[in-house]
Amino acid sequence: MAYDLKGALGYAIEIEKEGMRSYMEFAMRSISVDGKDMFIWLAREEFSHMRLFENMLVAVDEGGAVSASEIPVSGIQKMMPKVKKMDLAKGGKAEAHDADALRAALKMEEDTRDYYMAQAKKADDQKVKEVFSALADVEHGHWELIMAQLDFVTQTGYWFGFQEFDVEGRA
Repeated sequence: MAYDLKGALGYAIEIEKEGMRSYMEFAMRSISVDGKDMFIWLAREEFSHMRLFENMLVAVDEGGAVSASEIPVSGIQKMMPKVKKMDLAKGGKAEAHDADALRAALKMEEDTRDYYMAQAKKADDQKVKEVFSALADVEHGHWELIMAQLDFVTQTGYWFGFQEFDVEGRA
């Protein structure tokens, strides 16, 4: 069975559209300014991914090749090393629906990452494999950002997977 690139791209476009809609809805419902900003930023990221897939689909329809130079470099990939070194600034209040939105966002990012990883394995074209693989990495970066925000909102004592403190008082 031949790989259905057009079908994979069409589905990826729909995933990104749904991500944009969801993130904008989460931003509107969030009472936290940080939460609103993060969700709006994520919606912009998803828009950029959608445009990439649309351009790839046009290239395929026109018989052209997919260019690996089109792979977006996510702002999150540039920012993560700096964010991981930052101290957790306490501030603002979060509500239960903020945590629910973050959990839903985590699931969306996991599902999207898994889909892109599967497409990277299935694709025949090396450049298509690279695009899907790179975007799977970007989606994982989104997941890390959302997880950090969820850790902050729920005040678990973790920041990017590292325990900040424990109940025994050890740092």
